[in-house]
Amino acid sequence: KVYESAATSDKPAYLEYIWHRENIPKKARMQFLAEVIQRDQSLNAVEYAGRYFSKGAQLKVKPLAVEALLNWWSDNKDKME
Repeated sequence: KVYESAATSDKPAYLEYIWHRENIPKKARMQFLAEVIQRDQSLNAVEYAGRYFSKGAQLKVKPLAVEALLNWWSDNKDKME
């Protein structure tokens, strides 16, 4: 909820903060990033989310390859812990 109401310029910082939270399961962080990639109107936020998502998924795709990232998540989310 905090992320959704954040200023667009603050969203990359929130994404970085969430990604580096070790007390949040990786699957939950990846789900959050996938939702940002799918729904956020900020191209900058989507790019940051895509960068962290690609890192978490160990993918070598561009951060703005939205369709590829979301397809990977759809195919692999149930395999994550």
